[in-house]
Amino acid sequence: MRIFRVLGFLFLYLFFNTEIKTEAQVLPDSQVFQVLNEKVTSGVELFSSNEGFTQPLYYPSDLRGFIGINFMKDHLIKTGNGLFYIPDGTDRVYELIIEKNRPSFIRRDNSFFSGHTFHALNFSYKDSIYSFSGFGFGHHNSQLRVFNMGTGNWRSIKLNQDVAISFRSSPGVWVNTNTGKLWTISHLKTDLAQNFSAFTAENCDSIPVRYLDFSSGQWKSVGELNPVMLNTLKANTRIGTCPWGELTLDTAKLQVGLINYNENRMMYLNPLKSKEIVEALLRIQRKHSRVYSWFSSGNFMLADEQGNMSAYPILISDFNKGDFIVYEKLSEAWSFSGPMILSAVVFISGIVFFLLGFVRHHIKRTDFRKNISVTMELIFTEFELQILRTLSENSGNELNTEQVNLILGTSKKTIEVQKKQRSDTIKSINEKYKRLMDDLEPLIVQDRLEDDRRQVRYLLNLEKYAILLNRIIS
Repeated sequence: MRIFRVLGFLFLYLFFNTEIKTEAQVLPDSQVFQVLNEKVTSGVELFSSNEGFTQPLYYPSDLRGFIGINFMKDHLIKTGNGLFYIPDGTDRVYELIIEKNRPSFIRRDNSFFSGHTFHALNFSYKDSIYSFSGFGFGHHNSQLRVFNMGTGNWRSIKLNQDVAISFRSSPGVWVNTNTGKLWTISHLKTDLAQNFSAFTAENCDSIPVRYLDFSSGQWKSVGELNPVMLNTLKANTRIGTCPWGELTLDTAKLQVGLINYNENRMMYLNPLKSKEIVEALLRIQRKHSRVYSWFSSGNFMLADEQGNMSAYPILISDFNKGDFIVYEKLSEAWSFSGPMILSAVVFISGIVFFLLGFVRHHIKRTDFRKNISVTMELIFTEFELQILRTLSENSGNELNTEQVNLILGTSKKTIEVQKKQRSDTIKSINEKYKRLMDDLEPLIVQDRLEDDRRQVRYLLNLEKYAILLNRIIS
């Protein structure tokens, strides 16, 4: 059996790597390629939906007979050099030449079949063709590659992290060509990638939201997926993109949505315009045709395989403000790459140890009240400062248990951990206040609610706080 597998792989290798420099198969009776070539501008994603995996009406003749042609996705890419076609998983790049409304394909690559780029994300950026991630041989790869039109080869770009996707019809990936960023919602493990069905609201906090900065080649995590958003990803299918994010369709509610990554909101199109787009999509799908979509000059464009095109004006104001967030933000200090975090930790640790030694030295040898050079940032930790500032700004100068948990970042921790963290933090604030002011009364008072003894109200003595500030900054 092993010899048959080897021979089978050898056959595929030879089939895909047979060099065909030109391809002139003329494909009649379609104007869709001419429409797309004229109407789609460089840098705009041209998305095609292939519901039901129907065979493409038109494809290069040298792919005829390929066993997977019935399942191939269209990867049509528009750059300043023309319209290009990339058969799914082949690494081949064909240029579409339109003459007298009749398309033909010319092969522009010299690539070898690798078998690991099925369901890759292919897109154009600054008039170059890029390919990100992909699947093959039971594994998702995490490569970002750019196609060199001069040599006909793909070149890998070094990145700081391994991130993978499986670009099918599920939402969770968007290229912002204006800022040069690739946004993804994808699991850390490449074998799961965008398999949202494998997760529940309880374990989806392990799905990070990140973006890749093309200029630096650095991935940056911005937060963890909101549990409410997980159900949205499961219920929605991708229908295209726009300047503000990724456009989706709720297949149950027949509602058009927008994943606004920049604003961190899941938004929905107003019912009237949403209905128009949904009806147009259904009309095209009833023809068993592929759906081509792109965004141009303020319009969401739809076309079928016959070249019939329609435009739907959309503004960002046509979407509501968003029912919920896409991701729960991470602390800015911990959203950098590994080497940057390590360098920052070493640098900050040195400063902290120096300052702690300085403070302890002066506490022992001088009257703490006369040390006017010590600032609030040196005396109190970041969490302690945030609690003091929030208390001083809140109405009634008070916080409840949930608000303190939120500040300390313990909302998802156990009740025991929450209780200990709150107690230690408030006790630390009061101890520092007493030592600085020689005042036996606490700065923050804890008061249990009469109707629920488990809940605590934290009250700030605003007069004492004002005297404390005057003493420090005087």
